[in-house]
Amino acid sequence: MNNLHHPNPKRKPTTQKHPKTTENTSNHRRVENRRKHPTNPHQPTPPHNPHHQKTTTTSVSHHDPELAPPTVAITISTIDLNQAAFLVIHNGQAIMRRTAIDPRTVAFPASVRPYINDHGLFDSSSSPEARVYYSAKDAGYFIKTAAANTLRHEAELTAYFHGKGLSAPVLRYCTDESGHDWMVTPRIPGEDCVTSRYLHEPARLAVLLAHRLWALHELDFTGCPDRNRLRDYLATAARNHAAGHWDVSFYTELYGEASVDGIYAVACGNRSLLRADTLVHGDYCLPNVILNDWRFSGFVDMDCAGVSDRHVDVFWALWTLRFNLHTDAYREVFLDAYGRDLVDEDLLRTIAAIEVFG
Repeated sequence: MNNLHHPNPKRKPTTQKHPKTTENTSNHRRVENRRKHPTNPHQPTPPHNPHHQKTTTTSVSHHDPELAPPTVAITISTIDLNQAAFLVIHNGQAIMRRTAIDPRTVAFPASVRPYINDHGLFDSSSSPEARVYYSAKDAGYFIKTAAANTLRHEAELTAYFHGKGLSAPVLRYCTDESGHDWMVTPRIPGEDCVTSRYLHEPARLAVLLAHRLWALHELDFTGCPDRNRLRDYLATAARNHAAGHWDVSFYTELYGEASVDGIYAVACGNRSLLRADTLVHGDYCLPNVILNDWRFSGFVDMDCAGVSDRHVDVFWALWTLRFNLHTDAYREVFLDAYGRDLVDEDLLRTIAAIEVFG
């Protein structure tokens, strides 16, 4: 989806007292992606009570004939009347399950107002750090707001990836008078990779995910706005370790029980071997890859992107397959398709240890 989330820190790790509990501060990967089924616009939660559904349809005009036909139907299915939650189906594709809101209740800056009409606005937020709205105007827009300057990195990297044909354009980035950042991106056509039609063909999905990641890692990163992604990534881990924030499950679920001190020793042991020589997504998980009938449509959530080590993306690709498919059976399929000669298993272990404090 295009509701891009706040930049680093990517999550608030667990404190020493609660090593098995995490706080979700970045929506897709941390906690939601890990602890329960991801909640995002392209993978709506199944209806709570199918007997309490009501469907209405309205038409929205499109000004750009290349984006969609002149008129498309937006179907709004009430999922839970008590919670006023809606499943929005835009252009025949499930967009989100979120709460419909009155645009007049949100203080949108004047520069953002053109992307909103008087109906078809939904709150699709799931992070305390940012609000994300979906506007059904035209082909659909995602509007994100957070504290001043916290969306700058994401906006810059999204624009950079768009320049390579890999993400949505940033239509608007600004800071309003009250000290809030705003970013507007159009909806990328398609659904994310946790949509059931893709999960039902796991081998095909694993190969596609690997090929797409290999293609990303082969790109020239000249002009990338963040050439220091690896440095900041390691600094965040060191800072969180010192503050007593961690989540050992990133490591122990893969490599067995270990102490926090032992895991940090692994994180420090090989980090000098990591290389900032690859353009990475930084959050390469299934909800952040959009497909349109199995054709790659774009990446979303670029707040962790930049120049770093390829093993960060490979780690998260393997992790997301394991989590969402509930099996390790497709690990080898992915590695074969990506290129085993490009992957160092010791560095994957190092990344797992770093992510404990990430």
